Amino acid sequence: MDSEIRLTAYSSDVAISALQKQCGICKEAAGKYTCPRCNVSYCSLGCFKHQTHSGCSESFYKDCFVQEMKQSRASDAEKLRIMKMLKNFEDENKKDDDPTEILEERLKNVNLDDSDEVWSRLTPDEREEFKRNMQNGSLVKEWSPWWLYHDTNLVTEIDSVKQNTKDRSPVPQYNLQVKRIEELLRGSNPSILVGNNLVNVLFCYVYFCRRYNGNVKEFSCEFAHDIISASTFLCKGITLQSCSESVQSAMDGCTTVQEELNSTEREGVETILDTYHILLGSHKNDPSNYSIAGISELHTTCKSLKSSIKKKEFCSNIDSKDIFKIMKKLEFLLAWITDYKVRLLPLALEVFGIYKDRLKFHKEHESHKEATNKSRSLAREPKKKKVIIEEIR
Repeated sequence: MDSEIRLTAYSSDVAISALQKQCGICKEAAGKYTCPRCNVSYCSLGCFKHQTHSGCSESFYKDCFVQEMKQSRASDAEKLRIMKMLKNFEDENKKDDDPTEILEERLKNVNLDDSDEVWSRLTPDEREEFKRNMQNGSLVKEWSPWWLYHDTNLVTEIDSVKQNTKDRSPVPQYNLQVKRIEELLRGSNPSILVGNNLVNVLFCYVYFCRRYNGNVKEFSCEFAHDIISASTFLCKGITLQSCSESVQSAMDGCTTVQEELNSTEREGVETILDTYHILLGSHKNDPSNYSIAGISELHTTCKSLKSSIKKKEFCSNIDSKDIFKIMKKLEFLLAWITDYKVRLLPLALEVFGIYKDRLKFHKEHESHKEATNKSRSLAREPKKKKVIIEEIR
């Protein structure tokens, strides 16, 4: 009798196990995967997207969309790129008799930070396009800055830099011809503080290159506008007296421009390291190529911004005449880099010293904060009552 009961229980368990492994959508194939929302087993993407399971699959892709729109890194660029991707899809598939409003009209006055609202304004075809891009991995690709790559043994103090050229982004090409520094200054020598201005601009440049995930050409006007707004030298024409002050000023400016993106102290420290790398250049004998490439690319984007402001295609409180003056400042920096390249390596080492000091301070600050939080957590725990009189048995 006991053996029959055990056999029946075993057969029941096997049956339940078989049912659990079967696809809950088509009821035919084995259920290799499990839906994270309803826990139903399914065999393929086709079953996952089946109309009987559309409630979960739609919610899943919506959550992915929301997650993409709320990225902490390069979020402005990704939001704009997602919107542009959807707009291109709409333009390609638009029919003459299609009464659907164009994307710009549907997203007019919609806060792009409100991902739920943006998702609700998309058509079914646009949502499908987003799903396809997400599945094939073409939505977001991590960008690898070109200035991190140097000749062998050029960087000996930083062990964390892995020079993997497989995913290396190309160095911006430049053909901008500028006058010699002596021609610009009519024979007089440049100020010894010019290097501080270069550091101020390059800090903002590398910061926003990462913020825009390398999509500089695609968002040239926004990119140039953000750098100009953040750089003390470009926006206000102020030359700071030390390299440290120049770095701090650029850091404050970038944080102010990107305030809504919750720029962190750690991110600022990492940008100092990026500035160090771009000042090093790729060659030991001639460290100027990376700095020239960066400033030249910024000059090109400023040219695009100037043209867009003139055509009233880009709204800004910066006048096109101001952009022209800023471009002249960049040309002066290019001339200085070309004629005074010997000063770049000492400048890079000075920036690296600032990086080490900031990194040490940051680590100490984080350790102190962690210890403080731990102390507060222990203080909130209920204290055990001391037994004053204990009964002896």
